[in-house]
Amino acid sequence: MSDLKFCPECNNILYARPDQTKQQLVFICRQCDYSRWAEPSSLSDNCINRTTYNFQTKEDIIISPLVVKDPTLGRTTQWNCARCGYNKAAFFQLPERVNDDAMVLVFVCCNPGCGYWAKQLEEDEDDDASTGAGMESLHPIEFSPQQDEEMLEDEMAELFGEDDM
Repeated sequence: MSDLKFCPECNNILYARPDQTKQQLVFICRQCDYSRWAEPSSLSDNCINRTTYNFQTKEDIIISPLVVKDPTLGRTTQWNCARCGYNKAAFFQLPERVNDDAMVLVFVCCNPGCGYWAKQLEEDEDDDASTGAGMESLHPIEFSPQQDEEMLEDEMAELFGEDDM
């Protein structure tokens, strides 16, 4: 809101009203007959109400620890969990409606009972933009189907027991 203006005669608040004939603001006191025109060059006189919007994006990302059991997700051993230090993670890409930045990866720790997850670091993206390096230099994730199948078989055996396999 702009500054309050007071009547110099009775110290009551001056109210802004438009004058339709002159197309200008006039400040009027409701207690006495004092009135004054708003100065056209004064921003504080001509600004009646100011609304400031502070847009802050809020992410509500809920990632289930069971997401690591999804066999369709990519796996990597080149990511270390910040919570438990485990070096196996499942990763996937966030949808654009959740995050403004396209192509953001989420890494989920594969340690059963940890469930820690983290987005790809933003400073890695800044380094990428400044150096001109490609994404493969940031996170060299190697996909080896044989190792992933063995890892999946081990995890499935843990889940369902070796008798069922």
